[in-house]
Amino acid sequence: MIHEGLRALEKRKFMVAYSLLRKPFKEGMLLAAQICVDEAAFFDKMKFDAKNLLDAQDKETTLALLDAAIRCLQRDRLSRR
Repeated sequence: MIHEGLRALEKRKFMVAYSLLRKPFKEGMLLAAQICVDEAAFFDKMKFDAKNLLDAQDKETTLALLDAAIRCLQRDRLSRR
């Protein structure tokens, strides 16, 4: 799917590329956010309940997860200085 999206960008078919690339990046972002916020919980869920790893979450839960991941990344960035 990503390859087809990149090919569509080469051909300047932006709407097609957007629709092909949106889902993989969205899912990847949520996985990365879950890992950043609580790595142990993520891997426990992957080990015992992998099929429900990307269950549909409500908007508030998703926003809270992304907010926590941003705070985690900012905290790590400040500690490296």
